[in-house]
Amino acid sequence: MGFIQWGIIMGPKSVQLSTSLSQIIRILDKDGQSYWSDQLNEARDDLLASDYFGVKTVIAAYDGEKAFNEVSITQDLKNKEKFSELRTEIFWLAKEIEKNFKEAN
Repeated sequence: MGFIQWGIIMGPKSVQLSTSLSQIIRILDKDGQSYWSDQLNEARDDLLASDYFGVKTVIAAYDGEKAFNEVSITQDLKNKEKFSELRTEIFWLAKEIEKNFKEAN
């Protein structure tokens, strides 16, 4: 994966993160969770524009009060399980991209 100073070049992990964000955004939309859907949609848009800020936004969502890792959905068990898997995957992908970005800069 290559990096440029002002942003990131989409590598496999960035593409995977973008795909996972799209999937979790759909679940959030179906559940009426517009705040988190909007936040993660903006992060995904930044990521797709090769803007590193999208990665930072994702990581920041998992920190502090009312963090994204505390969000629960009201949908069926299958969607709850998928939501939980995606939420964990998104965090670790963002952390890996962050690590690679810091090592390259």
